[in-house]
Amino acid sequence: MFHHAFLKIAPVIAICFLSAVEAAPVPAGATGPVLREFQNQLPVPGTVLTTVEEPSQIISGLPDGTTSEVLTVPIADGIPVPKAMRIHVGQVYPKYYQVQVFSPKTVAPVKKGDVLALICWLRAPAGGIVYLRVQQPDSPWGSPLDTSVTVDQSWKAVYAWNAADHDYAAGDLQLAIQLGQQKQVIDVAGAALVNLGPNVDRRRLPHTRITWPGMELDAPWRAEAQRRIETYRKADLAIRVVDAVGNPVAGAPVTVQQRTRAFTVGSFVQFANPTRLLTPNLDGDKTRAVFTRLFNRATCPIYWADWGWPNRKDDFLGIAKWLTDNHYTIRGHVMVYPGTQFLPADVVKLMNDPAKLRARILQQIREISEATRKFGFREYDVTNELRDCEEIHKLLGRDVVAEWFAEARRALPKSKMALNENSLLTGGGATLASQDLYLDWFRFLKSHGQAPDVLGFQSHFSEAFTGAETVWAILDRFARETDAELQITEFDINTMDEAAQAAYTRDFMTACFAHPRITGFTMWGFWEGDHWLPKAAVWRKDWTPKPNAAVLENLLTKEWWTSTNVTTDAQGRAVVRAFLGEHLVTSRIHDQPVNATVALEQPGKTVGIELKP
Repeated sequence: MFHHAFLKIAPVIAICFLSAVEAAPVPAGATGPVLREFQNQLPVPGTVLTTVEEPSQIISGLPDGTTSEVLTVPIADGIPVPKAMRIHVGQVYPKYYQVQVFSPKTVAPVKKGDVLALICWLRAPAGGIVYLRVQQPDSPWGSPLDTSVTVDQSWKAVYAWNAADHDYAAGDLQLAIQLGQQKQVIDVAGAALVNLGPNVDRRRLPHTRITWPGMELDAPWRAEAQRRIETYRKADLAIRVVDAVGNPVAGAPVTVQQRTRAFTVGSFVQFANPTRLLTPNLDGDKTRAVFTRLFNRATCPIYWADWGWPNRKDDFLGIAKWLTDNHYTIRGHVMVYPGTQFLPADVVKLMNDPAKLRARILQQIREISEATRKFGFREYDVTNELRDCEEIHKLLGRDVVAEWFAEARRALPKSKMALNENSLLTGGGATLASQDLYLDWFRFLKSHGQAPDVLGFQSHFSEAFTGAETVWAILDRFARETDAELQITEFDINTMDEAAQAAYTRDFMTACFAHPRITGFTMWGFWEGDHWLPKAAVWRKDWTPKPNAAVLENLLTKEWWTSTNVTTDAQGRAVVRAFLGEHLVTSRIHDQPVNATVALEQPGKTVGIELKP
């Protein structure tokens, strides 16, 4: 993934298959019931950028096999317009944007920092997944606002907002409604996009109520998750307390206090200039405090683009040193981000000379390896997002990716090598095509003797949450079909619904902690003052905790942390079921304190310890 100052450019291709429904001569900012109802909910009317008040305004980009029709909608259904467009998506597409429809282009400019607010009325008779993206209509497809949502048979007003990442002229944006994630039927009844300016009170903006399968507090999966956690994340600690001559001490008080966690949880180290982790000020102190209190894992940036390694190498190595000095498990991200927008300009110029490009990439892998070897990174993302970043391996051939892994392994024989990808656990789990492509890459690399040691699952959620049982089913598939470690590498939830954000943080982390093949969990930042998606942060800019911060603290310091007191029986024995990791065991024998440190390393294996003067 990428830093917030360099927003991801989704490779949204221009679909050349247009249906017979073309944009009607209705002005893009025309007033109608969708717009009027939306503006009544906003703190200020704002400047209208584009609207869809009737199906004739929708510009359709549908491939063969996907069709559309116009429906008459009863007013009693609760939507503000009498007609809707129904889109029949006939299959799962390799890339969800291969099926999309568009609003008219925007009729007014947008300035960096302006808050854009969106409403879109949607329905799916048999349930569905929709990705809404306000984007440029041409390359580089920049986008100041996007969200994914689940919809069902009832009409749903979907709301989203975000601050513009830079200036856009009139006509530079339009709403794309992308639907190719799965075979489905989606109804679109209207949309409006409004510019509220830079100073709007964001707390007063409407938001979509988010639901997901298994969100109920008594959902059956929760009991199963706790059973799995007891099985896979804990072991028995058998304690015996004896006196100086070896006699058991009955009724001795024993305290077991966990000191380290075997399961690794952490965060990406954001690298705004200056890097907060290394800054001697309040924000730096707060950043370091979160790391040291909660985390034992971290992802260190090693990006190669002009805004990364060439100009920030010393910062990256400074981050690596701090993490090493403080005994973190470290992941390096990323050696080769194979999209041209993530490569240095002088390297992009080598696209016209494939042999030199190939050699230059291998040189960079060696340079990163030599510079970071002394820090003992546990693993590196050799490359990232091969599904969407295709330019390099299409030019040089797929074999070049195996070469990257081989070169990294030659230079770093003690580290694990990882492949990283997005859109696998997100979007309600409608990710079959993405799963297939990821598994295909794993098999391809394995066939070349370069199977990734670790498969990373980016987990950037917007407002389409995936139920725990579906998360398990996807992870189970990768556990069956690969022998790699599975890790959650980039977790965040980009929504203004903070209650849902907190509840789903609990559910998703619990589901992942309960899966035996997950070996690590990494958040993609936590502070709003330095987060690529500020709404996804865990602590606000003034460092007050959001509801998801309370969830994180509770899971990591209470629910998944052993701190208990017991008393020995008549034989001087006590057994504690404890989380894997290192524990300090203390007691008193005839008022004399005794203690010992013990490590629980394998689930289900009982470890014995004897305390004596």
